[in-house]
Amino acid sequence: KAKVIIDMGAESPDITIFENGAITMIRPITLGGDNLTQALARTLNIDFLEAEKIKAREAVVPIAERAVENEQERKIFEAMRPLLEELLDEIRRSIGYYRSQLRGGAIESLILTGGGLQLKNIDKFMEANLRLKIEKPDPFTRIHLPVEMLSKFPEPSTFNVAMGLGLRLLGEGEVKINLLPAPIIQRVEFRKKRPLFILSFALVLLSVLVYAGIITQR
Repeated sequence: KAKVIIDMGAESPDITIFENGAITMIRPITLGGDNLTQALARTLNIDFLEAEKIKAREAVVPIAERAVENEQERKIFEAMRPLLEELLDEIRRSIGYYRSQLRGGAIESLILTGGGLQLKNIDKFMEANLRLKIEKPDPFTRIHLPVEMLSKFPEPSTFNVAMGLGLRLLGEGEVKINLLPAPIIQRVEFRKKRPLFILSFALVLLSVLVYAGIITQR
């Protein structure tokens, strides 16, 4: 079964679908964490930095069984609601394309990562609307760090990209992804092997000429 990864950065999020350990599709979208902050700043008539603080401290995404608790919370959510619904639509479109055009199988789960997904209850909100199992990987699971240091990471999944880059630097995370279309990959591989093909042809031709010479001599 396939899994969907939403890596929501500040400006350029990606929707990635991978199946059987290989990436099948990557689709960038224009909706990032900064868009949510800008919408909040416009609604509350405050600057971007203050809106970012409010988003991190007070923003809560309500789910079906949970009502908005106060007026401030409702106003914050209503400012971000159109963008969150647009994000859901982008995910649905990506899954639809994967199933119809790429003939993909069933989606097993949705993996959330990135600083733009630190909103409270965002995982439950997506689970309720997309009907998918939600995963939020913790990159510090196998890393021994002091407790006081771990307490500084309210959302460990925001460090997944940094952890992946660190593993690549150590040679533990080799990247074997090639996003070129298959016909182009075949042409590139053929060009690499062209000298070998020419040499092989020359050897075959030489063998034929030698054999013909022996036959003629006899």
